[in-house]
Amino acid sequence: MKALVTGASGFVGRHLLGHLRANGDDAVGVDRECDVTDVKSVLAVLESVQPDAIYHLAALTAVGASWSNPVEYTRVNVLGTKNVLDAAHEVVPAASVVIVSSADVYGVVAPEDLPLVETFRVAPANPYASSKVEVEHVARDLVRERNQRIVTRSTVQPRGTGQSTDFVVPAIANRLLQAWPTASTKSSSATCRRDATSVTCATSCAPIDSSLFTGSVARCTTSPRASTSSCST
Repeated sequence: MKALVTGASGFVGRHLLGHLRANGDDAVGVDRECDVTDVKSVLAVLESVQPDAIYHLAALTAVGASWSNPVEYTRVNVLGTKNVLDAAHEVVPAASVVIVSSADVYGVVAPEDLPLVETFRVAPANPYASSKVEVEHVARDLVRERNQRIVTRSTVQPRGTGQSTDFVVPAIANRLLQAWPTASTKSSSATCRRDATSVTCATSCAPIDSSLFTGSVARCTTSPRASTSSCST
């Protein structure tokens, strides 16, 4: 299968590209050379690659930063997704497209809500999560409008080798290393509980299964649980 991965230089993108290639796919990765907010740039890449499958990972993902620049998160995440889907429909209409959402769309949940199911209510608690809800709406609208082959996969805080210290687990690990040998660090809260998914699990679940295409958008999660927290992020 000829596969295209956007955001291929990112944390999950690097792992996914390696996984696809290791399993025999002819996988091409693009990152900043393909500006997803510019539909002409996306069209040019698709014309060149002619993929059978597209994994759209290019996005802004740092939750904290989304508070200071919510418009940019909407522009990149929502408009970028719309451009990729429109370009795919124009250039490779038979291609399957995987859109990455997030378990953050469920917002803050209580222990009694677990385990979550994909029909659980959405209640985004930050601009990043709101952009992902809109991404799902865009995908659903295009399936209804033109029966495009789209699957939305929701990840639950992927963690693993190579992740930026902008994210909580590597940030804590980095602080502990800096504090060595005292190995102490401070946290704003000792009561927050968070689930996480190994990036290896997330990428191994990503490859397209044709049985998922039933004329509607399937939201597929890589874990039966979503983040649990008594505080907002």
